[in-house]
Amino acid sequence: DVRYVLEDRQGTLWVATAAGPDAFDRRTGRVIRHYRSPNPPETPLDRILEDRSVTLWFSGTRTGGIASLDRETGVFTRYVYFDDTSGAPRMRGCSAKLEDSYGMLWLATRPDGVVKFDHARKMFTRYSKELGNPASLSSSDALSLIEDREGGIWVGTNDGGINRFPSGPSPFMI
Repeated sequence: DVRYVLEDRQGTLWVATAAGPDAFDRRTGRVIRHYRSPNPPETPLDRILEDRSVTLWFSGTRTGGIASLDRETGVFTRYVYFDDTSGAPRMRGCSAKLEDSYGMLWLATRPDGVVKFDHARKMFTRYSKELGNPASLSSSDALSLIEDREGGIWVGTNDGGINRFPSGPSPFMI
C-alpha cells in the first residue's frame, strides 16, 4: 500500500507505506524495507517532506503528530500534538506538507484543519473552521498548501474553497 513517494537530495527514494517507511538507494541498489529504528513514526504513513536542512519529516494517517529522521543515527523523533482538554490527537490524515520561507512546517489535515509546527520551539498551532468566526478557515477539511511570493500560505479545502494566511500574525482571509 504505497501512499507517497519522495526522492531526497541525496538520491534516495523514500516510500510511505501502510507498514512504515521504505528507502531505496538508487546509487547502490540497496533497499531498506520498513526502515527500522527506535521510536519509528506511527503507521500507516501518508506524507514525507524533506526540509531545507535535509531533515525528513513523516506523518501518519491516524496519529496526532509527525516524526523527523536523523539520517546519521537512523533515529526518529516523534512530535505529537494533543488536545489540551481531552488529551486526544489533534492532527489526523495529513494530505499535504509545506516548509515555508521561515522554516515553519505546515500540514493540511483531514478533518483537523491546518497545523503549523515550529520545530525550533517544538510548538504546534492549529487553524480550523470556527462557527461564527469569519476570520477562521472556511473548512477544516484541508487538502493542499502553497506559499506565494509575499510569504502567504494558501490553503485549498475540500468544501470551503481557498483561504490565504498572510505572512505575519494575521488571521486567515477568505
